[in-house]
Amino acid sequence: MICPACGGNNLEGADKCVFCNAPFNGVPVNMQQPVQSAAPGYNTQAAPAYNYAAIAAEMYKYCSIDLDPKMSVAGIVIFAVLGAAILAVGIMLSLMPFILVGLGVGVVGSLIVFAVCKTAQKEAVRTRNLFAADGEQFILQEFASAQSFANDQFRMSGFYIFARIKGVYRTVNITKITRVTEKTNFIPTGVHLDANIDDEFGSTVVTLCRLHLGKSKNEADDLFNEIVARKQFAYEQYSKNR
Repeated sequence: MICPACGGNNLEGADKCVFCNAPFNGVPVNMQQPVQSAAPGYNTQAAPAYNYAAIAAEMYKYCSIDLDPKMSVAGIVIFAVLGAAILAVGIMLSLMPFILVGLGVGVVGSLIVFAVCKTAQKEAVRTRNLFAADGEQFILQEFASAQSFANDQFRMSGFYIFARIKGVYRTVNITKITRVTEKTNFIPTGVHLDANIDDEFGSTVVTLCRLHLGKSKNEADDLFNEIVARKQFAYEQYSKNR
């Protein structure tokens, strides 16, 4: 449900906007009505009274953003204890498979926890750099007015794509959009849409959404056209600001 006051994207059936606290008063709001974004420095209307703390909380949850991820000591301890227990059983029973499994669980499990943490820390640095480069408040305003696509698997504003459990990316930095067919034993089982991102923080491939296998062609084409249109809009607005 789009707030008519600030453009915030709220849950359907909400009584008031979570971003600006404006009451909906039971008036139906067209969820498909786009909210025009303006490039930094080109706002043509007075900015609404954004509740930035609420928007940030919603965006961090939606995009799974943690600006200061910590190593999961508990996870490492769990894998270490489990591995040690299996190893002990293997030693007591003189069963080599148990010994190998115990070592594997302890070592591999701990390495997985370490790798997950390092990936999260890298994404945190990229997000902090994006906030510093573009302005955190501007990005939060864009999230508040972003439209949802593919059953809310990702959202787009005039300048950004907000990928669920993935992060925030500029539309102008998308270099390629790919429709990938998932297969099991050579049998198609699903389709997902990937976006290649190349910016000053590096290159990455982001899975934007998974699509219905039977309807994926038309839906993928529609999403592709929408992304291209928003990328062109962002280019034009940034060019005016130079």
